[in-house]
Amino acid sequence: MTVRSMQYVGSDGKRGALHRPSASGPDEMKILADGVLELGIPDIDLDHHRLIKMVNSDWALFPVDRVINHLCGIRDEACAHFEREELLMSSSRYSGRSYHAARHKELIIMLLDNIERLKCARSVVDEAFIADIISWMVDHINSDDRDFALFIHGGGFESPT
Repeated sequence: MTVRSMQYVGSDGKRGALHRPSASGPDEMKILADGVLELGIPDIDLDHHRLIKMVNSDWALFPVDRVINHLCGIRDEACAHFEREELLMSSSRYSGRSYHAARHKELIIMLLDNIERLKCARSVVDEAFIADIISWMVDHINSDDRDFALFIHGGGFESPT
């Protein structure tokens, strides 16, 4: 996805307009039914919903092999999302991109560590780990991603040359 003025090219190749989140003020964003903050960047919002849905499923009740596969799916989906988000940050010349990318690596490391732990110990998933993933995602969307969305919606970007 690339940004040109207030247009974007989505992952499906279609052009679309960035939309302001549906809350009342320019700095206010709406939390949707699944608990995800609507940023008004369609592909990014879709990714966030998909990731939260994956984490909120009953996968912790699966046998260990299925839990490992599900965690790998979450990792893969997160990596693809982070790549799209960081590409958008680069194309918009967002100065917080490096910090934001480092935050993304934190989640990937958390997932990789727990995948390896499960592979070695063949133990069950700790509920605290699930809570940590959800907390990390929600906090990240509500702070780091919100800051980026405000930057985009504020027109604080230059079109790529």
